[in-house]
Amino acid sequence: MKKEVFLAVLVGFGLGLIITFGIWTANKNLKATPPGETDKVSPTPATTVLEDSASQQASASAIPLIITSPEQDELLVNVSSITLTGTTTPGNTVAITHESGQKILTADSAGSFSLKIDLEGGYNRLTIVSFDAKGNSITKDVLITYSTQKI
Repeated sequence: MKKEVFLAVLVGFGLGLIITFGIWTANKNLKATPPGETDKVSPTPATTVLEDSASQQASASAIPLIITSPEQDELLVNVSSITLTGTTTPGNTVAITHESGQKILTADSAGSFSLKIDLEGGYNRLTIVSFDAKGNSITKDVLITYSTQKI
């Protein structure tokens, strides 16, 4: 009788270690990318002219991208849609990716752009990328949480 109890405790301990290791590994992998950090890949055209990295950084940082609405990141809302508005260089291509799809716009002559976005319940990450004619880009992320609970 004592052998069976000892064996049952030993098997239970082993299974507990395996389950604990699995949960620890899953949590470690989920936390590997901090919130707000995503793998950002922006297409760049192939060029035959080589520019030094200082001029590339200067031209990329020269692209303005200002999100005017929503006014803040990590916003909590109780409405099912929002209007994303902002400004960038006039004529720039603006790509907006959200939970239910993506949309490509062109900034008007004043550099303004606007898009109504339907939100899904929970977290909604909006990624806004502005591209100029040379292929330089700037990216901004906005996190909006849609809740049906009374706020």
